Amino acid sequence: MIKLKKSILISAPPDKVFDVLDDTARIPEIWHNLSNIRNFQRLPNGGSSFDFDYVMASIKIQGSSVDLEYVRPSRLVTRTTGGLVSTMIWMFNPASNGAKTDLAVEIEYEVPIPLVGKLAEIIIAKINETDVVYVLNYLMLKFR
Repeated sequence: MIKLKKSILISAPPDKVFDVLDDTARIPEIWHNLSNIRNFQRLPNGGSSFDFDYVMASIKIQGSSVDLEYVRPSRLVTRTTGGLVSTMIWMFNPASNGAKTDLAVEIEYEVPIPLVGKLAEIIIAKINETDVVYVLNYLMLKFR
């Protein structure tokens, strides 16, 4: 199990930042290795589910995503299955009297080591970290 934690201060209130991450149409723009979003459904809890393609180290992986927790605008917990199994916890904490957001993400995922080997696991972990930093920087720059 690989764990990754990152955070960033964004110059927008939590509800605005939450709205961007909740907009399925923006997913390929936000997660640059994610594409072909399909079978989108809004869930009774307010969250969503969808299928996707993800390119990691030149390998195309198909997966599914479902929001397990959807507490607008403070918390979003998403589970993905497919080539990689992951849980992402997004926490939108107000800062500067609610004018800014301290956005934190915690991700736990498993790489199928027998399929890829230990060296590939290290490379995949670095790629995933780079992707998360890309998402956080995208959000920071969006609200500049």
